[in-house]
Amino acid sequence: ILELLIWYAVNDPDPGPDRGEFEGLESGRRVHTVGINSVRGRVAECLGVLVHADAERIPKLRYAIDAVVGDDSEAVRCCAAVVGAGLIRHRTDLAVDLAERLLQADGMTLATWPLERLLWYLLPAHTERLLPYLEQMLVSPVEEIVAVGSRRICLAALSDERASELATRCIQ
Repeated sequence: ILELLIWYAVNDPDPGPDRGEFEGLESGRRVHTVGINSVRGRVAECLGVLVHADAERIPKLRYAIDAVVGDDSEAVRCCAAVVGAGLIRHRTDLAVDLAERLLQADGMTLATWPLERLLWYLLPAHTERLLPYLEQMLVSPVEEIVAVGSRRICLAALSDERASELATRCIQ
């Protein structure tokens, strides 16, 4: 069954190429909706559940994990954040690496709930690594991305002094 999931994560044509359909209000929500209603996006979320339940699956699924994190579709990358949340239990280092890869991508993936939740889990222990990406989000021309970055920076400031200066900028 794992081989079948790997095949679908890497090869299924659904969803097709992004065509700018995520522009506009609440587009972070739309990205996630498209993701969970597509084959590769749904498989990405399943990968997160599978690695959370059993660390021994991580090496077997690593190729598929890398595929969904680097997918051309923003909707699939959004769902790949669920994999990061699943990895935290066994391999926090991989979860942080995955988060960094997702944060380096442009687009509305940065405004989605799965990525924001992953950051919520990781920031208390990994502020130093993730804070530069959040700072970049503050200068995005997309209001939703700025809002997500601001929320995560303010949360990080509660437990890490390095985020305090940025949090002050966020609330001014």
